[in-house]
Amino acid sequence: MDFYRELSRVDGIIGIKFTSKDMYEMQQILDVCGEDFLVFNGPDECCLAGLATGACGAIGSTYNIMPEKFMALYRHVREGRLQEARAIQFEVNRLIRELLKYDFIAFEREILRLQGFDVGNPRKPLQQLTDAQRGEIRAIAERFPFLGVREAEEAGPAGA
Repeated sequence: MDFYRELSRVDGIIGIKFTSKDMYEMQQILDVCGEDFLVFNGPDECCLAGLATGACGAIGSTYNIMPEKFMALYRHVREGRLQEARAIQFEVNRLIRELLKYDFIAFEREILRLQGFDVGNPRKPLQQLTDAQRGEIRAIAERFPFLGVREAEEAGPAGA
């Protein structure tokens, strides 16, 4: 905690992204650094826990493919509606569980492509998806209507 206390006193540093799932450690950082030091939750699958512990917000990657879900979760927490926030966290975690079976970046880029945002393939040496994996990811995405995947023709080619 000495490191965080010292960091919070450095001019120009106003906060951190806390990437651990250890909410006790986050609480300790909040306690030793004071209210003016901003702590953002990092792990998407622990967004609710981080916000409930006292994070001022969250920075995550899966927010790119399901921003509405995380915006609703954030609003519910701020309004004290934890039951609704918990339901959303459980729902997005079901998708995250599927995502973890693949290369994270490749999976997200494929979901974005299926949503109509062709952001290209991951740069090498990162994993390139096979056609079979693209089909598997489409099937996963179709099980989660909130992702808003487009019909196969609308999604466009997978790119080279």
